[in-house]
Formats: sequence, structure tokens, C-alpha cells
Amino acid sequence: MAPDGFPVADELEIHRLNARYNWACYERDAEAYADCFTPDGVYESANTGSRNCGRESLAAGIRAAAVSAWLMGHVTADSMVDIAGDAATQKVFVLLYRRESSDGDNAFFASGWYRDRLVRTPDGWRYSHRTSYLDRSRLPWTRYARGAHGPAADRD
Repeated sequence: MAPDGFPVADELEIHRLNARYNWACYERDAEAYADCFTPDGVYESANTGSRNCGRESLAAGIRAAAVSAWLMGHVTADSMVDIAGDAATQKVFVLLYRRESSDGDNAFFASGWYRDRLVRTPDGWRYSHRTSYLDRSRLPWTRYARGAHGPAADRD
């Protein structure tokens, strides 16, 4: 049961935003991906320090990924959402996997989490700032992650 006054509908909408984000990445849909963010939204990698700021930069990041050697999918789970009026924060677990690679080896390659700041807009909840943190420890599914340990660590 949700705590008294907890906006369950808002949390469900944020979970749906997570799914929209995952599908936009999976389908390499730059416009759908950028629409998950506020117009001045930021995606940041805590591991690399890279940042995309604003919807055009966010869309360009997905367009650049569209020409990579292999495709990637996201699975998110265990979302912890805190909502205060028209603002929210979220911490959500993520597993990343290779798919449709040239060697046919489709496998999980990284785990980690996102920390998000979200705002309610006239079009619904959007990320204002999303930061990814990837686990680079010696786990079986991290063998393809750049900087991971093991013989296949940096194989594309």
C-alpha cells in the first residue's frame, strides 16, 4: 500500500517514462528519446563525464549511436521515486545488453543505475537531469564493457 498522500498515478507515469526511454534507445528513435527530457534536459555519464544538454544534443547522441557496430537494449527495475509537488527524484537499476551483434553474441554487458531529477510538464513527467552510473566490477555480464576486466573486455 502506498503511504498516505503518495501520488501513485505520478509514480506510474514516471515508470512509463522509463519504459519510453528504454524503447527509444532500443529503436534508436532520436526524437522519442529527446522527448523524454525537458527542452533543456541533461543526460550525463558519471563514468565518462560525457554530457548531452538540450533536446537537439540528446537526439544527436542517439543518432550517433545508430551507426555503432552493435545495438544495445536497456532493462530497468526497482525504481525508487520521491515526488514533491511538480518535482521528483528517482534511482532506478539498469541492465544493459548487446543485441544483434555481428558475432551473434547477445549478452548483458553492464549493470548500474540512473539517478534522475524529473519535472512535471504540461506534457507529463520528463527528465530534467539523468545521470548513469555503470558498474565496472568483474561480473560475467561486464565482459564487453569498455574498461572492464577480462580477455574480451574491450572487444566490439
